[in-house]
Amino acid sequence: MSDHPEELLTLYPDLLDEADRERVEAHLHGCEVCRSHEQRLALAVRATEGLPEVVPDPALDRRA
Repeated sequence: MSDHPEELLTLYPDLLDEADRERVEAHLHGCEVCRSHEQRLALAVRATEGLPEVVPDPALDRRA
């Protein structure tokens, strides 16, 4: 990966196949910017775990 794999970081690690996970991990090893971004993403995920699922009001789906 020559550029920052931002789109893959949002899927890391659980939703990536093994090859993409390994590529992201190799990039994270050498890129402080992406390591910091990944740490913030992981923190956000942990902060929202356990919150109840919000079901939108069906009226919101009505189109005019």
